[in-house]
Order: sequence, then C-alpha cells, then structure tokens
Amino acid sequence: YTFSAPRGLSLPLLGGIKFSTNATLNLGLNYSRTTSYYRNLRIPTNDTSTLGANIDISANFSSSITGGFNLDYSQTNDKNSVQDIRRVGLNLWMNINF
Repeated sequence: YTFSAPRGLSLPLLGGIKFSTNATLNLGLNYSRTTSYYRNLRIPTNDTSTLGANIDISANFSSSITGGFNLDYSQTNDKNSVQDIRRVGLNLWMNINF
C-alpha cells in the first residue's frame, strides 16, 4: 500500500505543523511445516512448524529526509522436543542527506 500527501499531513499533537510525505506499507505473512520420518512412518523424527509476520513502513518526508521502521515476529514449534521459540525484532531508521 502506498500513501501520498502532497499538501501535507498534519500531526494531531504538534498543532499546525504539517509534513509533506510519501509513505509505503508492506505486510508479509508466512507459514511452513517440516515433517520427517525414518523407518517408522507412525512416529516422525522431526515435526517443526514456523509462523512469521513482517511489517515494513517507510516514508519520504522531503527530498533529503527518509525514515521508517520494520517489525518482525516469528514463532517456531518443535513438536518432538516440545520446544517453542518466539522472536520479535524492531528496527527504526532515518536517513538525512546533505
């Protein structure tokens, strides 16, 4: 999804300050499952599933200022070892060109 506000975008808590911006939003979802068997087809040697989500937002506030953030979440379940792993990542960035 892409958003553009050429006349400016007013921010509620900053009074009359407006920013002219172009913004982009990307959303990703993924799921995978791996099951392996060795000799006995009733008992898996490996049974793992992974679910993940990713959100990326970037904005061009002017020709010299860009910024954004990235949020990642993943959850891995290993049914053989009864081990669950959850990971959350947040990345904020800003680029100022002189």
